[in-house]
Amino acid sequence: LYAMSVGAPRWFGAITPIGGVSLLVGWGLLIWSGIRGL
Repeated sequence: LYAMSVGAPRWFGAITPIGGVSLLVGWGLLIWSGIRGL
């Protein structure tokens, strides 16, 4: 989003939701592997 505010192409904003989903998936995998390890 910062890049868009300084003049990046408009399609660059489509990358942001992918990062958010990746963050959630990463946390989910961390929690899942922690539960599985118990």
